Amino acid sequence: KVAMHVAASNPLFLGEADIPADVVAAEKEVLMNQPGVSEKPANIVEKMVAGRLKKFVKQVTLLDQPFVMDDSQSVKDFVASHDGGSFAVSYFARFKVGEGIEKAGKSFAEEVAELQ
Repeated sequence: KVAMHVAASNPLFLGEADIPADVVAAEKEVLMNQPGVSEKPANIVEKMVAGRLKKFVKQVTLLDQPFVMDDSQSVKDFVASHDGGSFAVSYFARFKVGEGIEKAGKSFAEEVAELQ
């Protein structure tokens, strides 16, 4: 079921600790430069950005995402609730059909000419 979740939701990282600092900094920069943010007081902006960063982390990390089959719990909670919590997710890999396949840069006309 977790594999189906990975296929459906396409998480980028396993957990919050696995997100590189430069990705967090880039996302924070984007959030700080959104329209309307500059007019607000600094303490309000920090709270807004912190909340939006938390939402970003929930979207891109596998363990913090709401579980696809039961969105009332996170993937971490789902895994912990099975077999007495004896399982843990330590890594994941997602493969996309056709990903990594290199196609020759030939046109259809060139391919037909080679067959003749």
